[in-house]
Amino acid sequence: MKPIPLFLLSLCLSFPAYAQTPGIAAAKLQILWSTPITSDPGPPTKPGQMGFAPTESGFLFDDVSSFPDGRIVVLGDRLGNNSDVPVLLIDAANHGPGAATSLNLKGAVASIFEPVRLYMDGADEAPEVLTVAATGTGSIWIGGITNQYMGIDSDSHGDTYLAKVDSSARPLWERAYKSGDDQLVLSMAAAADGDVAAAAMERGFGPDWMVLVSAGDAHAIWKRRLGNGKGIAIAPAGDDGFLVASLDSVGTGDNYQENVTVRTVSRQGRLGSATIIRQSMITHLGDYDGNLRMSAADGGAYIVSGWDAWDMDPSQLQPTEVTRVSEDGGLLWNKVLPESFVPEPGGGGTIFCEDPAIATLPNGNALVGCALNGQIHLHEFDRSSGVDAQTSVPTPACSQGFPVELFLVVRKDGAVFLAGSQIQGSVGPNCSWLGRLLGL
Repeated sequence: MKPIPLFLLSLCLSFPAYAQTPGIAAAKLQILWSTPITSDPGPPTKPGQMGFAPTESGFLFDDVSSFPDGRIVVLGDRLGNNSDVPVLLIDAANHGPGAATSLNLKGAVASIFEPVRLYMDGADEAPEVLTVAATGTGSIWIGGITNQYMGIDSDSHGDTYLAKVDSSARPLWERAYKSGDDQLVLSMAAAADGDVAAAAMERGFGPDWMVLVSAGDAHAIWKRRLGNGKGIAIAPAGDDGFLVASLDSVGTGDNYQENVTVRTVSRQGRLGSATIIRQSMITHLGDYDGNLRMSAADGGAYIVSGWDAWDMDPSQLQPTEVTRVSEDGGLLWNKVLPESFVPEPGGGGTIFCEDPAIATLPNGNALVGCALNGQIHLHEFDRSSGVDAQTSVPTPACSQGFPVELFLVVRKDGAVFLAGSQIQGSVGPNCSWLGRLLGL
């Protein structure tokens, strides 16, 4: 284990003691399959000549979900030839990447006047897919953004995008919802009747928003705005409601701070009052995105909150935290996630535990996975006390030395699956893989 950097020592002294239970201590990662992501730097350039962007090929994961019967669904992109083709892999535990089906998605317009505006602005109607939700009705929902273009103000613009496909990846419908300057769906949660609530973040740091969409005809039943455009996540809660986590900013100048808040949202769209579950996660204004992930749990939900800012001054950072909230949004406990970040070798930045994965185990405890410095750190947080039992397994060899985004799936029979892929936007030889965690 590497020595703790001095600037983190004060933080580490406040980390809670953890237990190492026989179950999680015996965890082993059995890789079911992996597939490489390669990077071609292109032909060599002459002195003074502008270089070419590397060309990548392979299967990049965007998101992972599962049907109630345990079949794992992977949404991803097939990289190559300077174009990315969205694909869907259904029953991934039993079928490798060769079985992924190309998604024939065309995109959609938000109104009858949209085609004229899009033509004038030179928008790309082809959707960018980001998240997936497999439902109990057998359908699969896909979220992202469409109609993207760069305005004369040099800001990016686009419309919130949702699609519904069947279990063979055949599109049933596609819809765009005009919601702001540049809204992209980051999180989805299904209601009991099959309708889906989608939570979107505005890349221009306008307000986040969420929409409840009818499973039948895709119309927006209601829309609500909240947050400050730096991160949002949603999970089902109660008989037919939702919990939504977002970032809210308050104050200005030296009094500026950004808090993580949780609200209840009823099936009818009534927003509950905001509960601050993490205060002053950052205390200076900067163009940094929050990193929020949620997992529904009996009687509430678990939330992972952190930051996605590789170049942020480490002295201004706070560790990632794991929070349990009740069904009404009340704070039950809040725990630090060790191994949140380390200084980048040579200075000038920070290496994060990128995009921690979270899932709820059959015993009601939270399982969190965090990849950092060649290790996947696994944490099981007790549902009642928040006591952290932890262990680690090596990152697969094909991902060693590169940042990894993790995804967790827990089946009703207790089987736990862990997937990993290259972080969006990073470049270099890497891989995507799916494995099963044994011994939990």
